[in-house]
Amino acid sequence: RHLVADEPFGGQQHRLADEGRVEPRIGQRVAHRVDHRLVIDAVRNTLTDPRLDSAFIGEAMLLPSEGFIGDQMAVVDPVAIHKAREALRKDLGTTLENEWRDAYERTRANRFELSPQAKGARRLRSIALGFLMASGASDAPELALRQFSEADNMTDRMGAFGTLANSMTPQRDVAIAAFYEKFRDNGLVMDKWFSTQAFSIRPDTLDRVEELVAHPDFTITNPNRLRSVVGAMSGNQLIFHDPSGRGYRFLADMLLKVDKLNSQTAAKLVPPLGRWRRFDEGRAALMRAELNRLVETAGLSKDMFEQVSKSLA
Repeated sequence: RHLVADEPFGGQQHRLADEGRVEPRIGQRVAHRVDHRLVIDAVRNTLTDPRLDSAFIGEAMLLPSEGFIGDQMAVVDPVAIHKAREALRKDLGTTLENEWRDAYERTRANRFELSPQAKGARRLRSIALGFLMASGASDAPELALRQFSEADNMTDRMGAFGTLANSMTPQRDVAIAAFYEKFRDNGLVMDKWFSTQAFSIRPDTLDRVEELVAHPDFTITNPNRLRSVVGAMSGNQLIFHDPSGRGYRFLADMLLKVDKLNSQTAAKLVPPLGRWRRFDEGRAALMRAELNRLVETAGLSKDMFEQVSKSLA
């Protein structure tokens, strides 16, 4: 049986699954205390098993995403999911800090290769870095910045950049500025620059998202750039579902602007608001209020009207 399907913490039937450490129903029981010791033991055994290659270990070490866990719940609780997942990440990081350091060092490559083994090693290295950051290790931010700065491939660079983007460290600002200067003329890579920041779990992410849509390189008429910010933010479960409703208002405001330029693109961005039935009454009411605001807007396009009406039905 699979532990998860979205980001497999053990998408294969291996030690974690066989020992029943985490079940597919984890989301339904996220508010209940899970014995982290069982998970930690299973992770330690996997990390240190000499029979396993880096690609397999890297696949097995991915925790289920907050969105996937939410999909398993009758009523999604974004805050409880985030707290439970982060608590497990911290425990795994601190308890197994030495093992993560070993994994990080042994996957260091002298030169870039495209072999499956090399790809697996790069993936595991970034995962190990993420757990070192979660542990609170004092040198982890500098390790991440060094990996970001010295990377000769996008996997290593984005692994470090994503880790730093979630952090409250000065290295995060350095990486954001350096990334922009290096890739500002590469549209596809800049989409990653925007989306990684919009998908951050930092408490100031909504403020940053508002800055991003005001950025000179944000173009509302470019569907890819639009999705890299608006789509990423609305897929950011913790941030989009802020209990204040600010995320919902931001999305609705952007939809009204986009609808005047590209109604089909705007309509495709409505569904996150249409999931109101999956959330508590407070969040559901705020989501419906934004949908009602949209549907009552004079001059709304046919595409938007149909999608919003469907979401309210």
